[in-house]
Order: sequence, then C-alpha cells, then structure tokens
Amino acid sequence: TLAAAMRAQGLEIRTQAERIATVRAFDRTLSFILRVIGLIGLTGCALALGGALWVNVDRKRRDLALLRLFGFPNGTVVLMPMVQSVVIAALALLLALLAYLVGATAFNRALGQHLSGQGYVCRLDPAHLASATGAVLLVALAAAVAAGLRASRIDPAECLRDL
Repeated sequence: TLAAAMRAQGLEIRTQAERIATVRAFDRTLSFILRVIGLIGLTGCALALGGALWVNVDRKRRDLALLRLFGFPNGTVVLMPMVQSVVIAALALLLALLAYLVGATAFNRALGQHLSGQGYVCRLDPAHLASATGAVLLVALAAAVAAGLRASRIDPAECLRDL
C-alpha cells in the first residue's frame, strides 16, 4: 500500500514485493508442514504411551489386584497409570526442551550473526512452551485412560488365584 501511495504521487520506486510474497508463501507452507509433523508426532506419542501403559497394567495385574484386595478404592488403581503417564510425559518434555535449547543455541550462533537487528533464527515464546506443555500432558492423560479403565476392571480375587 505504501508503494501504491507513492506511485500515486508520481514517485518512481522499486520494491521487492514479489520476493516478499514468495518468502511469506514459503513460510506458510513450512508452518503447515511443521504442524502436520507435530500432529503426527503427538498421535504417535499417544499410541506408543498408551500401548506401553496397557502392557504395564497387564504386567502388574497381580500387584494391582492385591491393592484392590487390601481395600484401595477403584480410583486409586485407575490413578496409577495416569500418574505414571504424566511423569513419563513430563520427563520427555524436559528432555525435549533441553534438546531444543541446545539446537536453538547452535542455530542462533551459526546463523544469527548474519541477521540484522533480532540476532536469532530460532526462539520459543513462553506461550508456545505453555501450549506445548498442555498438549503433551493432555495427550499423556488421554493415553492413560485405556490403561486406567483396564486397571479398574481387575478383580481382587485374581491375586488369590495365583497363590
């Protein structure tokens, strides 16, 4: 709009509008690709974590039945896979954040020196970090639901049958 206003005043100008439009289109395309990769990663995380928790409930079936036999309520048994899932997800998130910090520092040192003004190529806003943390914890809880339901269906008498 600034270029059009200046041309209307009779000034001869040259702009890089076409190059800017190309770079912005490229940015939108890469952002879309990264979102798709992130969604695939979250789905894979949910399935892998859910499967691991499901198998873990099967492996600890006798212990969970023993807890039920001791009088622990059903909710406590259901909470075990959920707490385990959140702890695993939180540790994975911390490791991912550490890997990001190392990678971002390397990118910013190697490529940021060629930029004017900002001096960074890669940065993570606190709002993005908070939304990623929330998404990871929600995925972890969603993955734990099936394992929690499976744990709630364990009959306390199962631990007696094994003796």
